[in-house]
Amino acid sequence: MDTVKTVLQFGSIVYLKKGQVLYAPGFNDSIFYIVLFGKFKLINSKSEKQIGQSMNLGWTIGEEILFKVDTENPLDRQTKKKIQRKEVCKSIIDSCVLGVEKKSLTSIKKCLFERQNQEEFSKIEIVLRGNHLVKKNWK
Repeated sequence: MDTVKTVLQFGSIVYLKKGQVLYAPGFNDSIFYIVLFGKFKLINSKSEKQIGQSMNLGWTIGEEILFKVDTENPLDRQTKKKIQRKEVCKSIIDSCVLGVEKKSLTSIKKCLFERQNQEEFSKIEIVLRGNHLVKKNWK
């Protein structure tokens, strides 16, 4: 329960109506989300086709901002420049997410480590990395 309180302390609750955009290229590029209820889909911003399956309770959305670096471009590889999102994320039904800014993850880690909860932060990392790897195969 302590871990949930810590994450909530650094996050913000976002409610969305059916069809509302959670993020798009250039919009909310520094935030990842945890689905609290509802359903979401990723859409290719060019073809407007759905990418992968829909995501609901427990999924993380937008966590690719924590991992993506453009290794194809030598300049980006050297500077570790982050790639801007290329897809749109929309709610399929009325939904709610917990949004966490990328920079807040460091604060969450610090708080949990100070409370001797390193294992809890490892679980958060595993979930984020696991969801990222699953969705990486969708594209």
